[in-house]
Amino acid sequence: MTPDETRLDPPEIPADDRGFLLGDGLFETVRVYGGVPFRLEAHLNRLVEGAERLGIPLPEALEDRVHRFLRGGPPEAALRITVTRGRGGDLAGSDVAGPQVALRALAVRRWDGVLTAVLEGRLHEGALSARIKGLGYLERILALRRARERDADEALLRNTRGEVVEGSVSNLLAVDSVGAIVAPGEEEGALPGITRDVVLDEAGRLGITIHQRGLRPGEIRGLRELFLTSSIRELAPVVQVEGRRVGSGAPGPVYHRLREAFRNVVARESAAKSRDGGGEPA
Repeated sequence: MTPDETRLDPPEIPADDRGFLLGDGLFETVRVYGGVPFRLEAHLNRLVEGAERLGIPLPEALEDRVHRFLRGGPPEAALRITVTRGRGGDLAGSDVAGPQVALRALAVRRWDGVLTAVLEGRLHEGALSARIKGLGYLERILALRRARERDADEALLRNTRGEVVEGSVSNLLAVDSVGAIVAPGEEEGALPGITRDVVLDEAGRLGITIHQRGLRPGEIRGLRELFLTSSIRELAPVVQVEGRRVGSGAPGPVYHRLREAFRNVVARESAAKSRDGGGEPA
């Protein structure tokens, strides 16, 4: 990777920042297509909601800063927006100097592939931090490491009820035996995903039935399809779980229809933003 493929603002974070010391912060990952950040407003809205729950004041004009930062950067990129409470204060975060915002743009290529997965890791749907895209990803990191040790590409996490809810850094959607989509949501402990929302909107438009609930491990064997959604991979088909193939063992027709629909939305919205100047400040 060449230096111009990664951009940072600021280039360094203080060693005593609470995000580094305590994981006291949150982040967003935004896919950039042709220099245009996809669904930036939705990502920033989720960031605002999380910051309000954490009691972290966000700086004004953050959207303007993002647009300025993206100018001259890699046109196909993953933009990471990280917000921490800042430096100092007690454990509860009292008397902190102020929030820290860091931006990082990493050049990426469009992902096309298939995944194998195993059941590893847990999340607590009733935790105070549930549904916040916080910096503390240790459970997910360990789950993914264990999955890789088991020669799988991805870890599927379960909640306290034993329902399969998410991938390590992605939302989960399944196609059941009658062709309906099973979509674990916030009630099951899943993060409210931006890509997930677009995909489910398109599924509804295509007339596909959607059941928003957790996926029971025993249902996996009878699924027609299983795929993950995220900003970076978009839609990623899972063709094998715990050594058993899912459906035909290859990406299925619902996946292909929804991937095409999602990419059409991306192309349409990116083109509109480009015509309007990308939403950048004058």
